[in-house]
This record gives sequence, C-alpha cells and structure tokens, in this order.
Amino acid sequence: GGAIFASSAGSDDTYMLSKRMRQIEAFISHNWSVPRYKKFLGLCLVYNFKFTVAIAFVLTVLVSIGTASGAFPLIHDRTEPTGHGGFGCKLLFVPIFFGVFFFGRTFFGYFGHRGPTVFLDKVCIHQVDMEVQRRGIRKLGAFLNSSERMVVLYSDVYLQKLWTVYEMASFLTLHPVSDVTILPVFQAVVFSSGLCVCYIYNLSVVVLRMFVDNRVVVLRMFVDNRFVMYAFTLSATMWFAYVVRMWARDKEAINMRLSNFTVKNCLCFNESDRPVVYHNISALMMASKVVPKDADEEVALSAFDTLVRRDLPSAFVSVHRPCAFTYTQLV
Repeated sequence: GGAIFASSAGSDDTYMLSKRMRQIEAFISHNWSVPRYKKFLGLCLVYNFKFTVAIAFVLTVLVSIGTASGAFPLIHDRTEPTGHGGFGCKLLFVPIFFGVFFFGRTFFGYFGHRGPTVFLDKVCIHQVDMEVQRRGIRKLGAFLNSSERMVVLYSDVYLQKLWTVYEMASFLTLHPVSDVTILPVFQAVVFSSGLCVCYIYNLSVVVLRMFVDNRVVVLRMFVDNRFVMYAFTLSATMWFAYVVRMWARDKEAINMRLSNFTVKNCLCFNESDRPVVYHNISALMMASKVVPKDADEEVALSAFDTLVRRDLPSAFVSVHRPCAFTYTQLV
C-alpha cells in the first residue's frame, strides 16, 4: 500500500493523476524521509477508520446471528454455560477490519464512489518539467488557501524540515487551527500492530480449544484460565498508556523546539529550494499584512519566526485526532 509514497521522484504519469479543482478537501503535509508504510497507515486511520468500524461491526453482527441460528459450528468452551461457544467473530472481525481498512476505498471506487480530493506535492506539482514545477511551487499558497483542511503526517523530522514548517505555518495563517488534523505516524503503526497481536492471541485460543486434547494439562490451563486473559488485557492497557505518555512527552519537546524556532535553522533536502521557500514566506507575510509590502526578506523571515512560535504550539495542543484519547482523559 501507499506506492505513491515510495519515493519523491515523479514523472509525467504521476502528474497526470492530478486535475484542476476549485476546492481541495485536504492538503497532505508529510516528509519524504518517513517510510511509506507509516504514511499509508496514517492516511488509512484518518480517512478509513470510521466507516471501517461501521462495516466490520455490521458484518460481525451478521456472523453472530448466524452462529446463534446454528449456521456456524461451535467449539468447546468451558467458560460458556453450555460448554460450547462460537468463534466466528474472533476469527473474522480483524481480517474484515483490515480488508476494509486497506482496500475498502479501492473496492468502492469500482462502483463510482469518489474519494476525497487532496493535494499531494508529488502529484500536483510537476516533477519533470522544471518551468511548470517552478510555477507550481510559486502558487503553493493558493493550494493552501483552497484547501478545506490540512492533514499532517507527523514524525520526529517534521518540524526540522523547511518545507513542512512552511506549509503548516502558512495554512494556519489562512485557516483556523480546528482545520488541522495531526496524526503522529507512530500511532498508526501502534494501532495496527496492537490489533494484530490481539488477533493472534484470539486465534491461538480458538485453535487450541478446537484441537488440543483435554489431557494436555498445561495447554488447557492456557486456554481456559482467565488469569491469562486478565494478564494480556493488563499488558495491553499498560502499553497503550505508555504510548499516550510518550506522545505527551513528544508534545512537550515540540513546544520547546518551537519556542526557539528560526526558519534559517530548518533543513532542506535540496538547498536550491531554500530561496524559493524564502520568497514564498515573504510573499505570504506581505499578503497577510503581517509586514509592509516594501519590507525586505529579513524582516519577513523574522515575522515568520514569530508566527511559528506563536501559532504552531497551539495547533499541537488543541489538535483534532481521528482516533485517540488525550493524555489527561486516560489518566
């Protein structure tokens, strides 16, 4: 998944994936140094989570009804009053969830369902024709202004890169902070891997209950002992708390980094892009009337530094996340 994120190198074919739009539903802000699978999982969590849960829930309810009506077989289960229990939901929920999570939009696309329109730099800015590319970069502010919201695929390098800091700060100049969705890519990885671990646990229990002889005492204890389930649940809860605590610490580090922010310290993969970004920053500061129209570049960059220190910390504090609890809610 996420083949378009494999590398930053584009072609005429990738540019042909874009089309003219009056309004863009989301501006995707990311770093090319982040592995593509992390960004793919992050976008799936942002765009596919809600309808995936709904579809998986409906299908598992149908499986439950089928089990209750006798359409699906039962397995030995000492925890049930009858000594037998169903296993369809345990076996099918996670595969159904991931199937819809990863491939649902592709499937619905065959029936004419259009996904959200987004701006992705590799597709919407020509990567081969340098003149077209230059014009596209010069108009980046127009793309930001025409976007209804920004989706930030956050990683440790995000606030260290010139392009992404410029994109986010510029968007916040034009839009309220409520229009920004920040998804730390590690959260998407933790969510997906955690779901896989839970599924493996449930699958192993089902398999052991189906095929392990009662005389194998150790395995029967693993299958039927509720202590194992409680220990697993406690471990999962502690891991989740650790992840949320880690994100809280990351936000504190973000605030410290932003408090000392200066655009000249940002990294740029291609240093030839730096004058272009500086020009865009100057134009933005003048267009938004932060500095006079006759201000020089140094004044505009200084004003941009002030804007970043003032506005970006609040974006990370009050950010809307598609699927998460805040640290204070958890503890």
